[in-house]
Amino acid sequence: MEFAIKVFTPGHHELIYQAFEKAFARYEAPILLHMETQLKAWENEGVNWDLSYGAYYGEELVGFILHGFKAERLKNVVTGVLPEFRGQGLLKKMYLDIMPKLKDQGFNRIYLNVLTQNVSAIAAYTKVGFRITQRFDNEFEMMKYI
Repeated sequence: MEFAIKVFTPGHHELIYQAFEKAFARYEAPILLHMETQLKAWENEGVNWDLSYGAYYGEELVGFILHGFKAERLKNVVTGVLPEFRGQGLLKKMYLDIMPKLKDQGFNRIYLNVLTQNVSAIAAYTKVGFRITQRFDNEFEMMKYI
């Protein structure tokens, strides 16, 4: 399958939210909020749309990574892949495409948090080069050099 990785442009919030709903519909912890509430939560996490990317299969948004910059750190705030596109290396493809762009913008590392019980996400991030740097109550912090 051929995917196009694109930076998000203004006005795509509804499309991103719809993909978010599909990607997290069966997630272990209930996290789905109304669209306005979720957008505000992402804003509070420092999501920067110029640093956030979507993976498109044709015109359909099938994966996304929302990055934020807060407290002097570039952070992967949320990543989602639609269930029918999982297991195809899409996370790796997105990061292979995104990393040079982030490096060109002066970033040298990226952080994320993942639930300790989310074994499949931990494995996917590890394949991309993230390493666990800290453990909190129910989360790992992971980091990758760009």
